Amino acid sequence: MAVFSDLVDKVVFISGASKGIGLSIAEAFAAQGSKVIMNSRSIHQDHESVEKVKQAASENGFTTIPLALPADTSSPEAVKELYKTIKNHNDFGTVDIGINNAGISKDGLFIRQKEADWDETININLKGIRNCCQEQIKMMRKTGGSIINMSSVIGQHGNTGQSAYAASKAGVIALTMSLAEEYARSGIRLNSIAPGYINTEMTDNVNDEAKTAWEKLIPMGRIGNSEEVAQVALFLASNCSSYMTGQTIGVDGGWFRR
Repeated sequence: MAVFSDLVDKVVFISGASKGIGLSIAEAFAAQGSKVIMNSRSIHQDHESVEKVKQAASENGFTTIPLALPADTSSPEAVKELYKTIKNHNDFGTVDIGINNAGISKDGLFIRQKEADWDETININLKGIRNCCQEQIKMMRKTGGSIINMSSVIGQHGNTGQSAYAASKAGVIALTMSLAEEYARSGIRLNSIAPGYINTEMTDNVNDEAKTAWEKLIPMGRIGNSEEVAQVALFLASNCSSYMTGQTIGVDGGWFRR
């Protein structure tokens, strides 16, 4: 694992941190000595995930205990209260790095799609990121910082049965580019990551035949893992990417070639 010494003691907020890509990102930052804030709607009940992040820090010589804060990021009021808690916390007090990763997918053919499923997908995947970015930017306007928003290759080229998911993830890219231009002179960098097919709980229900078909579409010939996405998040948060903003970085094995 690469070492990013400038991430030691940096406060990093990660939404959707209880499993999958979000949990791997939390573990990766803990291993760098960052102060990790883990968020999901039920993170206060997920002791196993919190322990994994704590262990990642300990194994690399750090003693930081992650802060687990439950909140529904699709609610502006809940996010405001969440960031008020962070601001008033003695050991944290601010956010240096914001990683907005919480997301869902409710797949189905467009003409059969329930409006409630469309609304929930947009609210969590796009509005949730908007809500977090707003509070993060308020904290970072004087100090600068790095914000990383999780998109998807589906947001770049669409996919059958995923119209709401594709629309939400395309919106994340557009939002990120707009805010990157708006806040560059405040020292705030905003980039997005567009994972391809990654082994997570979200893809566990896909049968082997379908997975084999996907692998044939990926030039590298394999499905990725969440740790590979986490490494890109570390890079985008660190000074190694100090002249990068408004970019979307694909982690997809060459599936969507730009």
